[in-house]
Amino acid sequence: MRPIALLAALLVVLAGCDRKPEVMRLAGETMGTTYHVTVVDAPPDIDEAAVGAAITSTLEEVKELWRSSPRTCEYYYVFADGKSNQAVGVAAVFEREARVEFA
Repeated sequence: MRPIALLAALLVVLAGCDRKPEVMRLAGETMGTTYHVTVVDAPPDIDEAAVGAAITSTLEEVKELWRSSPRTCEYYYVFADGKSNQAVGVAAVFEREARVEFA
C-alpha cells in the first residue's frame, strides 16, 4: 500500500509541474529613463491595468515629492595646487554655488 501512496503523491507533484506560470510584463518611460516590471503569477484579482495604474501613481508621487521637498544636500570641495600653494574652496548647494579663494 505504501508504494502506491508514494506513486500517487509523485504524480500529483509532477502534474503541478506542467503548469507554466503566467507572466505579466509592463514597461514605460518616466523622468528621463525607462522602467520594466515583470509580475509572475499575480493573484487573480490583479490585472495588467491595475498594476500599470499603481506604477504610474507611485512614480507621480515620487515626482511630486522631488518637486515639493526642499533640497538639503550640500557639497564642499577644495581644489589645491601643490606646486603653486594655491587652493580654491567651493560650496555647492541646490540654490547657489559659492566660491571661496584661499591665499
